[in-house]
Parts: sequence; structure tokens; C-alpha cells
Amino acid sequence: LAAGIPIEGLPLLFALDRIFDMIRTALNITGDAACAVIVDALVEETAAEAELQKQEA
Repeated sequence: LAAGIPIEGLPLLFALDRIFDMIRTALNITGDAACAVIVDALVEETAAEAELQKQEA
């Protein structure tokens, strides 16, 4: 092969890549969820401040 990997090692490479892909996906989802929680907290805080200013006016 062009990468210098023997063809006999491809099944092992594919099996390991699948496991690493699952780990990458889990980390990606965790990061996205963490960002969503942070944005939600900031939006709620901003909305509460806006409502308070509206009531004071």
C-alpha cells in the first residue's frame, strides 16, 4: 500500500479505527452538550436581567 502498511494489517486497523471513532464521537457530543448548557445559562441570566429592567422602567 502507499502508506507502507501491509495488507494483512488492514482488518486490525479498521477495527481500531472504529473504536477510536466512537471515542471521538462521544467527546464531540460531550463538548457540544457542555456548550449548550453554558449558552442556556447565559441566555437565562440575560433574559432575567432584561425582565428586571423592564419592570423597573
